[in-house]
This record gives sequence, structure tokens and C-alpha cells, in this order.
Amino acid sequence: MADINSLLEECSPEHLNSILGEIEAGTLLRSPLTHARPTVTPKGSPTGRRAKRDAQTTAEAPPCQWTESPQQGEVRPALDHEPSSVDHVWLTNILLERDQEVKTLEDRLAHLQTQLCAKDRRVASLNSELSDAVREVRHRQLDLEFQQLKLEQRARANAEFERDQLLLAAQVDEANWSAKHAAVDADVMSSPRSVRLQGSLPWMLRTKKPITLAPL
Repeated sequence: MADINSLLEECSPEHLNSILGEIEAGTLLRSPLTHARPTVTPKGSPTGRRAKRDAQTTAEAPPCQWTESPQQGEVRPALDHEPSSVDHVWLTNILLERDQEVKTLEDRLAHLQTQLCAKDRRVASLNSELSDAVREVRHRQLDLEFQQLKLEQRARANAEFERDQLLLAAQVDEANWSAKHAAVDADVMSSPRSVRLQGSLPWMLRTKKPITLAPL
């Protein structure tokens, strides 16, 4: 900023006005060839065609237009007055305001970048938690499928046990029934007062089973 103040102090108001005038006239945008010294045509040379050609080139060349920037629009009203009325402090304040705006925008950009980094870290953390949760859910699903398989096997085993139990109960009932009949036959054969009917056979012989006699 000290360099800017020194440059403004070194430049006179007339010089600043001349610079702005050249900027508006577009003289700074012209090529160096336009400021060159005009060539002197030798005596006796035909200049009619060359002059006509130069006139056509000048007529065809588009006029140079200069667009004034907003900063020049702020500085220009102060220079349109008398040269002695140019306020260097005012120009310095304008530059300071521009620097302050740039600094404010840079601070805002840094703040937004900080918020963006924080949000990126938050998103990464949430993605990690989501991956862990999905992995845990898959493990639980596998455990549930395994438990369902074991439950189905246990249900089939229980059904087989029930069938075996019913079969054993039927066999026990049949054995009890046979034992009762055998006991009745043995009691009849061992009793002297029992009278066997002619042509009658014991129940064990009728069922083709061996006769077991009760001990005396």
C-alpha cells in the first residue's frame, strides 16, 4: 500500500488525466506501428494510387472502442474536476476497500472450505458406520438362517421320535395283550378243575406261538 501511495504522489493530476484520456481514446491498445514516424515519399514517385489505397484502408478499419471498468468509473469523477481537487486519500481509501473486500471473500472461501472438509469427514464417518451396520446385519442373517436350519432339523427329529414312540407304544400294547392271553391259557392248563372242551386248542397254539407254562 505504501508503494501505491508513493506512485499516486509522484503522478501529477495532469498526468493522471492524460492517462485516462488515452485509455478512453484507445491509444494504449494500438500497436507500436501506429506511433511510428510517417514514411516520406520520394519526389517524383506516383502517390495517387497509394493515397487512395491508404484512404480505403483507413475507411475499412473499424474504430477502436474502449469499455470503462467499474473501478475507473469510481475514479473518473474525481479527475473530471480541476487538477488541484484530486484527493489521493480518497483513491487510497477506494483501494483499501477493494483489498478489504478481497480479504473478506478469501476468509469466506476459507470458511466454506473448512465446512466442506468437516462435512466430507462426517460423510466418510457415516459411510464407515453404514458399512459396519450392513456387515453386522449380514452376519445376523447368516446366524438366523443357521438357527432356522437347526430348528427344522430338530422338528424333523421330534417327528421321528414321536413316530417311534407311537410304534413302541403299539408294540408294548401288543406284548401286554399277548401276555394276558398267555397267562389265561397257562392258568387254564395248570388248574385240575379246568375242563377242556373237546376239540379246543390253547390260544397260543391258535396264534402259532409257543406255550409257556407257569412254574409249579
